[in-house]
Amino acid sequence: MKHINALVAICTIFVVASDVTASTKSGKDAKGPPTNRPTTTGQLPNILIFLVDDLGYNQVGYNAELTGNNEIETPHIDEHANSGIIVNRGYMTPWCAPSRSALQTGRTNSFNQNVSNDVWSFDDSIGFVGGMPPGTVTLAKALKDLSRNRNYGEYKTSYVGKWGIGGTAWANTPMGMGYDEFLGFWGDSLESCDGWDAFTTSPLPREFQPSVLTKAVPGYWQQTNSSVDNVVCPYIREQSDLLTAEEIHIACKSTPKTPPKLIDLDIMEETVRIIVSHDYAARPLYHMHALQLMHLPMQYPNAYDDPDEAGKEKKPATNTDLRLSTRNAMRFVDDVFGNITQAIKDAGQWHNTIILFSSDNGGAVYMNTANNNFPLRGSKFNAFEGGIRVPQFLSGGWIENSLPKGQNFKSNTYVFALDWAPVSGLANAIFLFQLVLLM
Repeated sequence: MKHINALVAICTIFVVASDVTASTKSGKDAKGPPTNRPTTTGQLPNILIFLVDDLGYNQVGYNAELTGNNEIETPHIDEHANSGIIVNRGYMTPWCAPSRSALQTGRTNSFNQNVSNDVWSFDDSIGFVGGMPPGTVTLAKALKDLSRNRNYGEYKTSYVGKWGIGGTAWANTPMGMGYDEFLGFWGDSLESCDGWDAFTTSPLPREFQPSVLTKAVPGYWQQTNSSVDNVVCPYIREQSDLLTAEEIHIACKSTPKTPPKLIDLDIMEETVRIIVSHDYAARPLYHMHALQLMHLPMQYPNAYDDPDEAGKEKKPATNTDLRLSTRNAMRFVDDVFGNITQAIKDAGQWHNTIILFSSDNGGAVYMNTANNNFPLRGSKFNAFEGGIRVPQFLSGGWIENSLPKGQNFKSNTYVFALDWAPVSGLANAIFLFQLVLLM
């Protein structure tokens, strides 16, 4: 596998697409610049971020095979990692929320200081907001401004799955942070969805009582800019002395829904719907797919516990056989990734799409988990390599067409969570959304 030693931008998004070029160099292995660079038609690339929760370093096939672990089956992930650029030194923070806020904002935790896994901490009397501060420039906002200011069609921005970095204020839910639509949960785990159902009648539900704070981090939510408001919007509009026009708009477009039995299956279907229905001729798509797995509770379709191709019986996925259930859950995650990448191809957009695959932190290794970070020391919640070094790669046709054919690329450049999306609200620059060739 060809190793790459320096960081060279392949896609600095503020640059007009036709100005983007790529090159490869790797010491004595250098073969010169590629001849098959991305073809551009004045369009910015579509961007997909695929974020797995608590995925261990040794739980993707392309890493597992290096340690002699033949239990891992992730053919779709391996195929795209090996045809793209494996970021061998990709680092996140030791747990969920700080990594997600860094990825969204390009800012260190000192600027996202209220972001913790306990995002539902708030105090209405003093207006404390847990999660990202409202008004923060996020990747979604930056891409919208970028494409609009460069006279391209404005990026459509969508998000499904685990948000985990806000929800105690309307202004730091996904729609408040720049996303046109959202389906998923705002808390740190789908367990926060337990017991929540869609509302259909008055009186005004508790979570919609007059306040800039939602008091409703628990639950499974949908946000959309459609012309239809939720059923409590008339009550919300009566609070114009307490809420800004933006907060009223977001509150009226936010609807709690009954959680499905398998959230990762539901959000996969939503992502596929968004991809195949989008009008790419009008504007590019930026979409983030954030899974519940491999976080607890370990939920996936029962079919993944059925007998394998050879007919050998497998035990059911239970807490008495965590290793098997974790392996089978990862098979499901791999199929989710495969279905989403196939949807991009079916939409005719593979050539113009960039994919970033990553975990949000190292694999969790504690009660009722069996994630695997070998050969790295440590796990989620600590700063050893096993807690912060994650499976990560760049893929998509836009990346693949920039690389010489017949070679595999692995980067040992150190890349941290906030390196992927540095954005500057003060400078209004948004000049370093670096989806990069690591060379």
